Amino acid sequence: MKIKHIVGSLLIAGVCVAMAGMASGDPGAGVPAHPGGTRGVPPHPAPAVGNLPSLDLVTLRSVSVSCASEDVAQQKFCDTNNSCTTTRDSCFPYKCDSAAKTCAMTCSVDAHCSKGAKCAAGKCELAPQVPTCSADRATSIHPTGATSRCLPFACDRGTGACSKVCGTTDDCAPGFVCDSTGSRSCNRVGG
Repeated sequence: MKIKHIVGSLLIAGVCVAMAGMASGDPGAGVPAHPGGTRGVPPHPAPAVGNLPSLDLVTLRSVSVSCASEDVAQQKFCDTNNSCTTTRDSCFPYKCDSAAKTCAMTCSVDAHCSKGAKCAAGKCELAPQVPTCSADRATSIHPTGATSRCLPFACDRGTGACSKVCGTTDDCAPGFVCDSTGSRSCNRVGG
């Protein structure tokens, strides 16, 4: 009997996987029930439950789980014939929980999230991609590394973008002054 035809549930990596109804015509039947989600719809990419290999349950010898890397969970299924199947699943935006050896499903600090994600209200979310200013404020630097020269304006430290109008000379690059009463543009000193 193959796993896909089992009626009941399996416990894999601490997650109960409902298998009932797999042979029925119900399109959601046999789809794993994920904590915090509806049947078959996890709250984020599920921790490696949906990629179960088709092994004979009667010959299944072992299931081992581990973190293949900081943000990848790995499962190894072996049968009594020493035939093994390994699956790997990305945990993004979470990290692989080294204690549970599966993808984390909550966070309390940014360190629980993958690179590029931040912990907000117990969930890892993508961090906003905002530009920054060079030290001299002459350039806006996008997170991808692309740069934009801001002359004759200065880079706005609050937004990381080049200013488009000025209110004071501080909004202008060195060597430029603000025409704050007229065009609100930066003009070269003495020019």
